Amino acid sequence: MHLDSKTHNISAFLLGLILMVGSSACATSGEPKQYLEGNAIKAVAVGNTAAYERGQNYYAPDGRKIHRREGGEIVQRRWWVNDDDEWCETLVADGRELCGVKWEIAGDDDYFAVGRGYRIPFKMEPGNSRGV
Repeated sequence: MHLDSKTHNISAFLLGLILMVGSSACATSGEPKQYLEGNAIKAVAVGNTAAYERGQNYYAPDGRKIHRREGGEIVQRRWWVNDDDEWCETLVADGRELCGVKWEIAGDDDYFAVGRGYRIPFKMEPGNSRGV
């Protein structure tokens, strides 16, 4: 089959574009995840609000996590970052301390809380933006 030069140029361009997009997608998918270190988590969290699909958390400078659940209920917990750069908090129901959550960087103010069997996307907002 013979292609005229215009058709050949368009075909070559499309093939090049497909290869470029495909190779860049492969390169980024294999990159290691980046996580915030402990001091960076504190710098991002203290005095600010994490907004996610099922609620909001305000991280008070005194170590309180003020959590507004989906239905509007307010729950207070204590939070900190351990020496392994993991997010920790005290559970309200029984006072247990749980650690093991990392903050994965997803964008400028976008993160994922990763650990204990979940990966939850959230966005950090300045101050107590949601009035929690």
